[in-house]
Amino acid sequence: MDGMDWEFLPATQRHNSPIPIINLIQHIRHVYPDNPRYQFLNHKAIRICVSPEVGTYLAESRQVNGPVFIIPNGLDTSSFPEPRPDPQRDIEILISALKQPELGEQLQQRLAGMGYGVQLLTSLIPRRDYLQYLNRAKMTILLPNREEGEGFYLPALEAMAMGTLTICPDCIGNRCFCFPGYNCLRPKYTVEGLLEAIKEAIVFSEVRKSLVKKAAFQTVAEHGLIKERTAFMEILNHLDDLW
Repeated sequence: MDGMDWEFLPATQRHNSPIPIINLIQHIRHVYPDNPRYQFLNHKAIRICVSPEVGTYLAESRQVNGPVFIIPNGLDTSSFPEPRPDPQRDIEILISALKQPELGEQLQQRLAGMGYGVQLLTSLIPRRDYLQYLNRAKMTILLPNREEGEGFYLPALEAMAMGTLTICPDCIGNRCFCFPGYNCLRPKYTVEGLLEAIKEAIVFSEVRKSLVKKAAFQTVAEHGLIKERTAFMEILNHLDDLW
């Protein structure tokens, strides 16, 4: 079960179910007392968190009934296009701002005023087209949910997989794989913080860019679906002991 799925069960079946319940926890919002998901934490379940950060928030809430496991999200890159080399990329800066369109527009205006070429995305487009934008961009700024944070911010992995220099501000659920200066830049989530990171990335030497992208590809390789599936199956194979 995920999110509000508990409501599909009658109230009498939600607590101490004789049948094992697996509860996927995809966001830190579950531990906010004013969030409707919070009330479900004391129902017995085998909980699987999509990142270590989500697991930490659950533990600190002291509301959880049942074992907690952490299985970071995996990324299926089988249909991704081959990453282009930098000389073939025709977008200087890409801003992916689906969740923060106003902030994206503000950044675009600031960067355009500084003389940079910027492509801004603020609405849903076909996945294939989105991946092509990443593949055309020399640098991509990702704007996750600034108010609530994220559980595991998969778009950052997608950007890394496409070989675009990735800038993703701290959104909690990217700390376990976005390592600043190693495989990306992870600035503070402010306009000035983002602009400073962009300025820093623009002056990267070719050697520095190559090292960051190499580390990014390695990070993507460590988050494959086979690894995620294996971890899930390990839990399923031991349900009797866990319950």
